[in-house]
Amino acid sequence: LALALALALADPSALPAPGTLRYVVEQAPPDTLARLPPNTTAKLRRTFRHAAPRTTFTADLCPGAVAHLRSRGALVRPELRLRMNTVRSWGLDRLDQPSLPLDGSYLSTNGGAGSHVFVLDTGVRASHSEFRGRVEVGWDFVDDDDDPADCEGHGTHVAGTALGATFGVAPLASLHALRVLDCQGEGGEGDIVAALEWAAAKVDLPRRVASLSLGAPGRSTFLERGVQAAVAAGVVVV
Repeated sequence: LALALALALADPSALPAPGTLRYVVEQAPPDTLARLPPNTTAKLRRTFRHAAPRTTFTADLCPGAVAHLRSRGALVRPELRLRMNTVRSWGLDRLDQPSLPLDGSYLSTNGGAGSHVFVLDTGVRASHSEFRGRVEVGWDFVDDDDDPADCEGHGTHVAGTALGATFGVAPLASLHALRVLDCQGEGGEGDIVAALEWAAAKVDLPRRVASLSLGAPGRSTFLERGVQAAVAAGVVVV
C-alpha cells in the first residue's frame, strides 16, 4: 500500500533516484510495480494510451525491480536517450526553388494560416517577436508543467525555422511548444512519445504538424509506434 501510494504521488519530472535507472517496460501492467518484493525501488514515470499497448510504461527501477519484472515475463530495457539535431543550413532556399543553382533567397508562398505546429524540442521562448500573437498552449514534459520555456535555444531556433514571422516556412501558423529535451538538449523516448500523444489528442485543431529535430544512436520501435499513432490521428510528423 505504501509503495502504491508513493507511485500515485510521485513527481514524474524528477530525475531517477540514486540506485535506479529509467526503463521502458512492456508486457506488464503498471500496477505490477505495487506488487514488487520488499527492498526494491520503483517509481512510475508515464503510461501511454495510443502509442503503445496499455501494458507499456516507463519507470525508474533499481536492479532488483528489473530482475523481478523480467522473471515475470516483462520486457524491460533502458530508456533510449535522444539528442537535438543541429544542421549547418536551414534548407529554406530549396523550399521555394525546385531547380538549381540556388539563388540565396527565400520567399514564403503559403503562410500556413489555420495550421498548428507542435515543436518537440528544448522548449520555446514564447516572448520572441517572431512568434508574437501565435503562441498557444503547450506542455513541458521534462518538468511536467505548463511552462515549456527554452533553456537551451535549439527549440526556439527550430520554431523560428518552422513558423517565424521573418523566415519561417509557415509564418502565419500557430505554435505549440512541447518541451521534451532538457537544458543539455537531451531527453528520453518516453517523454517524446507522451508529447506525440498530446498532439494526437488535439483532434479539434485543424492541420496539425509535429516537428522533431532530434535523433539517437539506436533505433526505437517504441518511438516509431508513437509516430505511427500520431500519423493515424491526423498529425503530420516531420
